[in-house]
Amino acid sequence: MAHYPRTRPGTGAYAASHALFDALITRVGDVEMAARPEHAVEEFIAGDGREVLKQVLQDHLDARAVAEPRLAEVAGADQVVRRRAEPGHARLLATTLGEVEVTRIAYRAPAVPGLRPTDARLALPEGHPLCTAVVHETVAGALREARDGLARLTGQQVGRRGTFWRKADRSVLCTGSSPEAPLVRCHWSQSVC
Repeated sequence: MAHYPRTRPGTGAYAASHALFDALITRVGDVEMAARPEHAVEEFIAGDGREVLKQVLQDHLDARAVAEPRLAEVAGADQVVRRRAEPGHARLLATTLGEVEVTRIAYRAPAVPGLRPTDARLALPEGHPLCTAVVHETVAGALREARDGLARLTGQQVGRRGTFWRKADRSVLCTGSSPEAPLVRCHWSQSVC
């Protein structure tokens, strides 16, 4: 995963996004870009623009992590109360914009798995827009073509096995009962996350 400028205290939650956007505008306005044909400029903006959008999402997630309240206690489905809070637990999330990092507080107790309430608020681990893109790309085409199309569309590399699983499950997405319910549950392989 490429490392992007992280937010520094006192510079604003979206300072890194602003810096990347300003760099993109500066690059598009330089003499070299003025000599390129329109399609080359458009391709450049689409590629680097995706990086700007990914940074906006990263800055948003970082701002949410900073604002996450520490709870006195959390109980899971096992009814075990967890009072020990450990901030700074991070995980990668595959999105249509690329991989981003989600940081949240984990709540722990002896001999039981930790809980992360922010995962539920963010609907993790699924990256629903990326799952939807996988299904749509595989509905009408061959797996290799779908994989290549997703790489062009999202910049994400989905393995053949993951693509095949999602293709087999496409009817779940196409026949979902309500727009509020998650339509397909994706568990990303190491090739994506």
